[in-house]
Amino acid sequence: MKSETARAIIKSKQCYCTLQDEGRGGQNHRGIPAGGPMDSQARDLANALLDNNSNDAVLEVGPLSLTLEFENATTVSVIAGIGEVSVNGVPIEDTLLMLRAGDVLILEYARSFAFRYIGIKGGWQGDRVLNSRSSLPSLGMRSLSFQSEISFHTHIYLSEIKSLAEYAVPQLKIPIFPGPDFHWLGADKARAFFSQPLTLDVQSNRQAFTFLEKVTVTSYPEAFNSTGCLPGMVQLTPSGKLFILMKDGQTTGGYLQILYIPEMYLPNLAQQLPGSKLNFVFAGSEKPIDKNSDQ
Repeated sequence: MKSETARAIIKSKQCYCTLQDEGRGGQNHRGIPAGGPMDSQARDLANALLDNNSNDAVLEVGPLSLTLEFENATTVSVIAGIGEVSVNGVPIEDTLLMLRAGDVLILEYARSFAFRYIGIKGGWQGDRVLNSRSSLPSLGMRSLSFQSEISFHTHIYLSEIKSLAEYAVPQLKIPIFPGPDFHWLGADKARAFFSQPLTLDVQSNRQAFTFLEKVTVTSYPEAFNSTGCLPGMVQLTPSGKLFILMKDGQTTGGYLQILYIPEMYLPNLAQQLPGSKLNFVFAGSEKPIDKNSDQ
């Protein structure tokens, strides 16, 4: 069946949402972060439920509420916490929704995990820059906000509704490893600091996650060489603040890179709500990451 371009309109006065596909890898040398979903497993599930291509763009919705009005009929998948989704004011528990023209989909404030995902049959359309629709305003891509229109291709309905499983985020102790500048912190101080639960700061976002607790800094270099940054790198400021670089984090420079979290653990970290108490395991016996590594 031939599809036509349709649209949904954001009706929330405040929202925190972006379009995300697999991102634009290989651009770090140009100062462009890869982007992509904060939780790739949830994004993959949103697309799989719709039989979409794995790289089709989904709408990533942060902890704030979102109201989305659809001007055309379509089928969407919603990966969100229990009790967070409604259509036309009616609470919905299904993960796959067949919407009619004029329907209003609402995601309430996040209560279960921080980033929710709305997939749509055929994928959300939008600006494509460097072969990706992942939102990044610094590339001239528009930010999504009140009255923003998001286009998609109309498809009537899926021929079959699949049995659906609830999406859950496991609560894990996240391993943390020495980074290239680890000697400025040291194993004893790192082990002591990460023996306590850390409180996720409300300022955490797609660029970086940070904590309320601070490291006691006794010495800090006045100058040091700038090195490349990857998601998962943990930077230490002179005041003792820790920043974990995330999907849209800077690609070079900044502060000392003292620690590192493997990328496979970032989705679990990303889904923790502000104010959550997080537990880390300091893997002090591991060899520090090489500054010149391209991994």
